[in-house]
Amino acid sequence: MNARTTLKSDYYEPYTYFSRTVRMWMVAYAIGAPVLFVSQEYVSEKISGSGEAFLITMLFLSALCIQIGSALIYKYALWFLHLGVDDANIQNSKGFLISNWLIKRLWPTVLFDISSVALFVLATYKVLTACISE
Repeated sequence: MNARTTLKSDYYEPYTYFSRTVRMWMVAYAIGAPVLFVSQEYVSEKISGSGEAFLITMLFLSALCIQIGSALIYKYALWFLHLGVDDANIQNSKGFLISNWLIKRLWPTVLFDISSVALFVLATYKVLTACISE
């Protein structure tokens, strides 16, 4: 299969919809949940008093960074593939070959998403634990 070959299927459009939706929800949660927590005086005081405020903040920011970082990685990989469609020199470049390798693998996106979700779950658990503790 050369760079011009595209894979068309009935699954591509739903895939892009769900991919976009999941990323949007993760980024919204990474930003919205902490804002909600600090805007609620009771929750904010409980988090501050728990000694876990820094950890909770880092967990949310780490998940956000994973999502933004993965979006940037795939953005640049796809740009390389786009540039190489009609240019054999680019198709032979390391950037193109790495991009082509990355795009054909599922495990990196699974790893990015599972890592983000795990960080969100842990951060949320820490917040809830702080709120129900005496």
